[in-house]
Amino acid sequence: MRHASRLAQYRRSIGRDRRAEAPPDAAWLGHGAVGGILGGLLAMAGEVTTAAVTLGPAWALAPIRRAAGILLGPGAVDPSSPAVPVAVAGVLVYLTIAGAFGVVFASVVSRQRAGRRRRLPEMLLASVAYACALWLLALHVVAPLMGWQWFVRRAWNAEALAAYALLWAPVLALYLHAVAAVAARVREAIVETVEPAVPASRDRAA
Repeated sequence: MRHASRLAQYRRSIGRDRRAEAPPDAAWLGHGAVGGILGGLLAMAGEVTTAAVTLGPAWALAPIRRAAGILLGPGAVDPSSPAVPVAVAGVLVYLTIAGAFGVVFASVVSRQRAGRRRRLPEMLLASVAYACALWLLALHVVAPLMGWQWFVRRAWNAEALAAYALLWAPVLALYLHAVAAVAARVREAIVETVEPAVPASRDRAA
């Protein structure tokens, strides 16, 4: 009887630890970067494909050139500029921004909410709303302030928004949800291993 009561007390203490809202740790933020980069790869591929289909193969690199313009200036957006260095710079800028956005999302959306792991629909909805807000902020506030006029005047902004909202955001949410699920299973396995030993050690001490 005493063993059962001590085990129940131990489980209640574990439950209190699980209900605590821990701030985002470095590992979670790192996973945000990884998820953002993975989503960025898919979003970039989606934008390139859309540009090639709707505007023609000659415009396939247009989304990457637009990203390269952030680093190299407006000349990178010109189709006559060298493709290889512009493409390398564009991919680096695109994925760096995607990873940074993922870190910001992970810093805002923790693993748990109200003592439970976040459900996938909740994570997906949050990531899509976040992606839309980020893109609108970049298009209407950041780009005009920084003088990135090629962002504002180009016709494919709707496609870029769709790529971030429908490709980048779901990949980020799915990745972070999977990471949180694995971490939760590991914690549960540790608790199941430790629980039987704790009351026994207390009995020996008594």
